[in-house]
Amino acid sequence: MEVWQGLLQQGNVSFDNEQWAEAESHYQEAIAHLEPLLPFDNESIELLPLDNENIQSLLGWISGLHNLSVLYEVLEKPQVALHFLVLPHQRMLELSQNVTISDSLQTIAMQALKITLMPLLAFSKKYPTCDACMSSLTQIEELITDSQPVIH
Repeated sequence: MEVWQGLLQQGNVSFDNEQWAEAESHYQEAIAHLEPLLPFDNESIELLPLDNENIQSLLGWISGLHNLSVLYEVLEKPQVALHFLVLPHQRMLELSQNVTISDSLQTIAMQALKITLMPLLAFSKKYPTCDACMSSLTQIEELITDSQPVIH
């Protein structure tokens, strides 16, 4: 098991036991372990090899951020919770639209948008969201739906 996976699991156990500070610490530590493993450099989008391990790291990073979002929502800090939903979503949106990167990374980013969009839509139903933000989320949902192949 990777270090980050163990940290996420420890965070989940702490969360389940309502040990909020410990859960937050484990999630943040997992994210810190994952960021250098991502298939891109956060500053310049210099690609690392796009293999299964890097894809798992990317999904783990998204999961860690989403776990932090749930934690902050439980702590009744919806603005902080929203930040941890928007961060991976925005990053995947940028990558999916970046024509200077490989098609395979663009495709993976588009697939990851499905993972990041649904929690944002659910969050927007619980908390007031501006009309422009809601419109943007709906457009992205349509983009994702339109990009799906039709199987007959």
